[in-house]
Amino acid sequence: MRILFLGGNFAKDIAGWLEQQEDVVYKEGKVNIDDVKNICPDFIISYNYKYIIPKEIIDCVNGNAINLHISFLPYNRGAHPNIWSFLEDTPKGVTIHYIDEGIDTGDIIVQKEVFIDEEKETLKSSYEILHREIQELFKENWEKIKTSGIKAKERTGGGASTLRRTLQPLNPSLEKRDGIPRLANLEKSIANSDLRLRNVKFDDINDLFKWRNHPEIRKNSFNTNAVSWDEHERWFRAKSNDPNTAIYIAYCKEDKIGSIRFESKDDTIKISVMLNPDFLGRGFGSKVIRLGTERFIKEKNTEKPIHAEIKIDNRASIKAFQKAGYKENHLVFMYSK
Repeated sequence: MRILFLGGNFAKDIAGWLEQQEDVVYKEGKVNIDDVKNICPDFIISYNYKYIIPKEIIDCVNGNAINLHISFLPYNRGAHPNIWSFLEDTPKGVTIHYIDEGIDTGDIIVQKEVFIDEEKETLKSSYEILHREIQELFKENWEKIKTSGIKAKERTGGGASTLRRTLQPLNPSLEKRDGIPRLANLEKSIANSDLRLRNVKFDDINDLFKWRNHPEIRKNSFNTNAVSWDEHERWFRAKSNDPNTAIYIAYCKEDKIGSIRFESKDDTIKISVMLNPDFLGRGFGSKVIRLGTERFIKEKNTEKPIHAEIKIDNRASIKAFQKAGYKENHLVFMYSK
């Protein structure tokens, strides 16, 4: 098989490994459609490559083009994914996916979540860890990838592209430096530090209705059916007027980030969180939970245990509660098919 390998600094070793078994043409510079037609590859691999690959090149190999990306997609598409995973407190990992016209939006072939000790590692060491992990993942799966032996997973929504964000005042070269002793000391993003809470108002009813019925929210709810307006209005009025229920709206500047609800029941308190779908995958979940819990306990002066009921397959929500300080005995995991 003839492979066009488009790479950067970290790609040479894995390209050399591939040359032992395939016919590999390695390029670091920008290629155009004429270059590709002259090389006539069966497959294109992009890894640590700094240029966007246009559709005409992808079509030239009938879509047999993959990218090796050091993030746990759909989180942190685009540039500097490692930095953003810490700034916005999102899952870390590596992903091999098909290339399409978007920025890291193609169907996922295989991925691995990577847990990094923020008290021990630096940006440089975490960057190197992720590159080792993506190279091992590629080696382990190349035979199946080239023969389409792995069924790709269709993308369903996802995180923000780092191309829409700015690293200022951070220096992009920070990605590869040991300038910060430990990742735990990395300053969090300004947006997250501006997070505030207020009591729910009747004006919020429309936003909550839209959020409840969004596909990304419904799939992780215990009731996955769409909610009618009449049903929602009855629910909203009942909860708003219930003295045993407290609902807060989380907001950042002018944006509503989500809601958090506490309901006192017998000897326990049930907590429920619902994010605005536009802010999913951006690290707000754990911050809303932590801020809401601290405010509720202070306002109600309660010592009752607070429990969260979460679907057992809702990994993002479980991780958000754990990052907010909740322990396993605070979480009631519910099975869902």
